[in-house]
Amino acid sequence: MIGGMFPVAVSTRIPDDGRRSTVQLLIAMAAKQHGMFTTEQALGVGLSRWTLDRLVDEALIVRERRGAYRIAGVEAGNLQRYQLAAMTTRGTISHDSAPLLWGYTKFPETPVHVTVARNGRNRSGRGLVVHSTERAIADLGVIRSGLPVTRPFRTLLDLAGGPMEDGLLQGFLDHCIAERHFLFQTFRKFVEQGAAKNPGAHRLRQFVGAAAMIDSVVEGEVLRLLAEAGIELPVTGLNIYDNGHFIGRADFAWETPRVVLEMDGYAYHSSYRAFVADRQRANRLSAAGWEVIRVTPEMVRNDPGAVCAAIIAALERAASRRLPA
Repeated sequence: MIGGMFPVAVSTRIPDDGRRSTVQLLIAMAAKQHGMFTTEQALGVGLSRWTLDRLVDEALIVRERRGAYRIAGVEAGNLQRYQLAAMTTRGTISHDSAPLLWGYTKFPETPVHVTVARNGRNRSGRGLVVHSTERAIADLGVIRSGLPVTRPFRTLLDLAGGPMEDGLLQGFLDHCIAERHFLFQTFRKFVEQGAAKNPGAHRLRQFVGAAAMIDSVVEGEVLRLLAEAGIELPVTGLNIYDNGHFIGRADFAWETPRVVLEMDGYAYHSSYRAFVADRQRANRLSAAGWEVIRVTPEMVRNDPGAVCAAIIAALERAASRRLPA
């Protein structure tokens, strides 16, 4: 979107008075930075400060703050805020802001959080929270969506060391495992061994301990949820066979309508082999005429209505299939 929009929206409005080719270089660079650039970068491609001021006066660029600009016509959204913060501090997006770049969108919008080297550019400002670290910034994060962001392990430690609500922290942990940003077993080893001195490690170890009991805990939550919703209770841990051949063990099963409810929890995401085996089992169940519904512990706790609706719809579909023509 950005790369295709800039030349039409901006460069064609610039008189061909010697500035156009230079501005086009600037646009190409800004296109890789969510429409943002710094004075230093503009000077680097050959623009003068006078030309920058002229482009601002002509409403072709927008001065966001001292030394930082946005190409006109580019929406000032979260990615632009993050880019601006990273450019002006030479830091890494972190803490409350990092989950969005890892695909988790449930955190409320906050000032942009960045982490900088302890002796680096510690520039605070409106809408910006700056943290410092003694670690090398290059070792702190990776690039996501063109922006430097703390790795998931580090992000979880940062969040756990602050006032983040347990539900949001748990949700981000579940998201990282579900999206295979890391395996739960790797995370547990990291928390228990590699992050012992970090302030957030103790809190995360409590999450690890709770996860060890997650299967039995969630089973009770599901059964309680179904009972409260007036849904017929399923059989738990049912061994399912097809023509005498064992298919697999279902978490929850309604035998007559042939509906299975499966939990995508920590055990499910513990390894790639488990991932493949689980999908193969689901395919065998479908081939044998069973409908499979998949939910996560997060869905059971945060969106129980949707879980119940999915189960009721599956049971109704099964009942309609059994009706005589």
